Amino acid sequence: RTAWPRCARRLFPPVAATTVSAAQGAMSLTLAETVSDTANPAIRRVDLAVSDAAEPGRVLARLTAFVSQP
Repeated sequence: RTAWPRCARRLFPPVAATTVSAAQGAMSLTLAETVSDTANPAIRRVDLAVSDAAEPGRVLARLTAFVSQP
């Protein structure tokens, strides 16, 4: 399974929360993806957080994207 979030693969993602582990060099990371509805049913909000797997509370990066239905 790839660690790429669904929004990066150009799919209209279902509402869900997903966590994936990945390695970047010698560092182990945790990618958390949360997809939620918006007021417009054709648009979903996607929140991504990348954390250090050794310190789950240490978020290294956050990204919020809005994905429209094709």
